[in-house]
Amino acid sequence: MACSTNASAPLGAMMIDHGPDIGERSPTFKVTEFDGTPITVGRLLNPGRPSLLMFTGPTCPICAKLLPIIRSVAAAEGADVVLISDGTPAEHKEFLRLHPLQGERYVVSAEIGMRFQVAKIPYGVLLDGEG
Repeated sequence: MACSTNASAPLGAMMIDHGPDIGERSPTFKVTEFDGTPITVGRLLNPGRPSLLMFTGPTCPICAKLLPIIRSVAAAEGADVVLISDGTPAEHKEFLRLHPLQGERYVVSAEIGMRFQVAKIPYGVLLDGEG
């Protein structure tokens, strides 16, 4: 599967390094969603639909403000969204209370962020039809 990387860091933020290159096969991770549902991150969730991996944080105000835009773009483009975050369980519960999921998947994994070398959030990775 190929991945397309599109960084959305705060204005002026500098990325020291980067994760997989455009066209490079995405790494995969067998993890569970916040609710305990198994999921494989790094592959398409549904055949024929791109997957948008959005690296966020439960206390990131920019991430919260972008969520409606991410949902709108995903709906318009027919993409599945996986929100990937880290933080404490209490922070995630509060985030999900304030921003109930609307079809997005929610994964807590610092490992995935490290593998994609995410230096600043929010950060997005789009997996195309070929992954």
